[in-house]
Amino acid sequence: MKQMMMLSACFLLVAGNALAADGTIHFTGNITDQTCTVDAGSQDLTVDLGNVAQSALNGAAGMKAAPTRFTLNVSECPDTVTGANVKFDGTSDGVNQNLLALDSGTGIATGVGIEIADRNGTPIPLHTASTDYPLAAGANSLDFIARYVSTGTAVTTGTANGTSQFTINYR
Repeated sequence: MKQMMMLSACFLLVAGNALAADGTIHFTGNITDQTCTVDAGSQDLTVDLGNVAQSALNGAAGMKAAPTRFTLNVSECPDTVTGANVKFDGTSDGVNQNLLALDSGTGIATGVGIEIADRNGTPIPLHTASTDYPLAAGANSLDFIARYVSTGTAVTTGTANGTSQFTINYR
């Protein structure tokens, strides 16, 4: 009897898994050699967000520090490439998945993440492509903004560094 119940439970698990498909995803794209060159200074960039007062972010989730502009420079863009978007990756903040988490370690601030935004200040959720930037043949600058954003009502003091990788997708 015990074996029959276990066999029935296993069958139900397998049958449930077989019915779990709700749709299909088709991934498309191309691998191309028609891209720009990311300038050396943009390949390993440090953006100084400065020393921000705890009181500027304390009190509510979503409070934002002053933005800091940064630029990714590309060159040698072929005339066949007319646009690009940028996707920023890294570890998502535990409270707000759209924000970049602070690097782990001792003495780290809490209650805050890093927001990355496009040149107009529109936030770019982590792991999501930015809006398209137009590109011309030759050299181009892709401008962005970064800032601290509180993720809760209480922010503690400490080191507030974050690390993101980026990928440029060409059009």
